[in-house]
Amino acid sequence: MDKIWQANDFDFRLSLFNVVQTQERCGFIEMITESETLREIESRSGTIKGSLGESALYDWLRLHNTSDREFRIALENLTYSCAAYCVATYILGIGDRHNDNIMVKQSGHLFHIDFGKYLGDTQKFGWFNRDRAPFVFTKQMLYAMSDRGTSNDALHRFVDLCCNAFCTLQQNSSLLLLLLSHLCSSNVANLNHDAVRFVYDRLSPLTNYAHSIAHFTELIVDSLNSTWTTFNFLIHTFAQTTNSTNSSNTISIGTTLSFIPKTYTIATDGKIISAHVVSYEKRTHPTKHYLYKVKVEREIFDDNIIINNQNITRLYITYHYRTYNEFYELYERLNKQFPLIGLDLKFYEQTEDNLIAQRRIRDINDFLENLFRLTSEITESDLVCTFFHTIQRDQQINDTKEKSNEELSLRSSQNSSTNNQSKLRIQLNYDNGKLFVMVRHANNLPLINGNEPKPYCKCYLLPDESKLTKRKGKLANSRNPIFNDTFTYEMDLAEIQKRVLQVGIWNNVLNLGNHVLGTVDIVLADIDWSKKDACDYTFTFVDS
Repeated sequence: MDKIWQANDFDFRLSLFNVVQTQERCGFIEMITESETLREIESRSGTIKGSLGESALYDWLRLHNTSDREFRIALENLTYSCAAYCVATYILGIGDRHNDNIMVKQSGHLFHIDFGKYLGDTQKFGWFNRDRAPFVFTKQMLYAMSDRGTSNDALHRFVDLCCNAFCTLQQNSSLLLLLLSHLCSSNVANLNHDAVRFVYDRLSPLTNYAHSIAHFTELIVDSLNSTWTTFNFLIHTFAQTTNSTNSSNTISIGTTLSFIPKTYTIATDGKIISAHVVSYEKRTHPTKHYLYKVKVEREIFDDNIIINNQNITRLYITYHYRTYNEFYELYERLNKQFPLIGLDLKFYEQTEDNLIAQRRIRDINDFLENLFRLTSEITESDLVCTFFHTIQRDQQINDTKEKSNEELSLRSSQNSSTNNQSKLRIQLNYDNGKLFVMVRHANNLPLINGNEPKPYCKCYLLPDESKLTKRKGKLANSRNPIFNDTFTYEMDLAEIQKRVLQVGIWNNVLNLGNHVLGTVDIVLADIDWSKKDACDYTFTFVDS
């Protein structure tokens, strides 16, 4: 499947692993490092909260991708790889999809393991079928892809990726079915002509493009809204008798810290000359706490300046934000790694307030001053370099502080202008004498009197005085709805090209009548019918 996608210019960033059989029920499996199962990821937040909450995967990815750039790439990797595995597991009927059979790399790549149930052979508890969703796509995954729900188009983008992946395989179904047919004589259990028929039905190669997209979009929505997947995850987590939860939350002695899971060195970050706290800031999310702003002066090599064949060093100042508990963790780690250093940092049991925060600044600065008086073995150790590495928290706060009021005002103005426009994704296809108008989704619909709209689509082929071409879609309930409406017109292409397609979004108001939010007019004579790509059309809201 991946080769087919690659041949059609789709890179879904899959983490594939080799399997070599040496004898019956025995062989080698390639290990994918820096990865954990979803159950291990969820267990960090607790059994109930991890399984039922939405933030566990997001928090884990943020923990392992400390810079903003790394984190954005990880979310992209998650989106692409999850889309491909949703399509692949659906077509091949992979069962037993609990949270120990789905893994995620620290780089965000999601992949599945343990394919003992396949081609419709689902996992059962007695007579009860545990695999009840079309495939595994959870709200926890969407929460991470959408950056904690802040990205309005994350779900729409995921739907587009899945539909592209599915339709590409559907167009190459003959190759997949031929390969599967040849394997029927391989004596692999359950791999017979009924299995080929199963995959054929899943691919449904005779279904037209428009209906295939609508069908797979429905599968995505069904999987996302399925409570059975979450229930299955929870049952499996409770059923495990291992101590993975306790072991995963145990802080190991080494050069990594609980909030920075990677190790950084003097070679990557430069030599630290000094560090001291200059101020503190109160935070209330997720709970009340104080962050201490640390000014770090470090020495780095400047590759652009070379004197006598040697690079010249220059001083570089960075600012970092750490909690008192994180400083105390550094203190404990240093004492374990270097037992004779004689450093001291007080442990406070009182609830933190402004008075205690001011007192802690003095204590932290005394600790840091004594630390950087020690030998280079300690001050240049990986543990110290890792603690003062720039993490995503530092980058976000510093970026915010660097923006001037004028820049913030300009950005606010630009965002306001952008948000006044709604984007409607429409895909057009002409096949066998029929025009298929696929209204996929919309973004940034306006609030109606402070409430979410209840939008639906209307479609016309103008001119049409008698309204014979009027089509009406399904009612949604969101500012960013997935309409998944397909309108069909049986008409000659010559006649189609004389028309203007008008797609309007209307708001359904009970007992008060409906009103139009906006329309898009598409001149069909300008459409390149050889292309099937969906396009985003922008329209300005119509005042009600």
